[in-house]
Amino acid sequence: MALGFDQTHRYVDSSYGWHRDASQGLYRKGFPVDHGRARRVVKQPMTARLIDRLMSCHIGKQYFFFIPQIVALLILPFAWMALDRTPPLILHDGTITPAIVRPGQSGIQVEWRAKFSGRDCEGLSQREVVDARLNLWPQLARARKGNFIADEGNPNEGAVKTPALAIPEQISAGPATYRVTQFYYCNWLQKKLDWPIVQTSPPIRFEVVK
Repeated sequence: MALGFDQTHRYVDSSYGWHRDASQGLYRKGFPVDHGRARRVVKQPMTARLIDRLMSCHIGKQYFFFIPQIVALLILPFAWMALDRTPPLILHDGTITPAIVRPGQSGIQVEWRAKFSGRDCEGLSQREVVDARLNLWPQLARARKGNFIADEGNPNEGAVKTPALAIPEQISAGPATYRVTQFYYCNWLQKKLDWPIVQTSPPIRFEVVK
């Protein structure tokens, strides 16, 4: 048996016609070899490649263990802003004065009992009246307005007086409902993504007569 290297750097057995590719470790004798399978390269994930590069330089080795702290400092503020979903005011129940109104009547007073979280935020208010025939009478959302009057001895509980309500002219007679949806923007992320804190008030019932 004669062994040796041919010009392609393969071990060649001239007696049997076998040869082994020294670069790929494959044996063949007169049949094709799956070179594509042998040459497949598994790429390293980008994160692993980045870490390898950092560790290969002196500065990377020196500051590698500070990377988790830096990442945490970048992520934590956004996480806090994303989890900030407590509204400044939580409305418990409300009253309308007078409780019996006529179509087109204005100057209707609305007062709520509320819990104050201790902070104030920019926001919008959407006011809606639903009549006896389930017709919806929305009033355009506008800048939130209202005066919080704290109870004596308890600064977090009190009353909220909102701007006067006008009853629509075409409203149907019968029992009606008033409700408010408030949209609060309390931090930078909520404003940037237009992702407000939404709070819907309990309904206030009143009567419409013709």
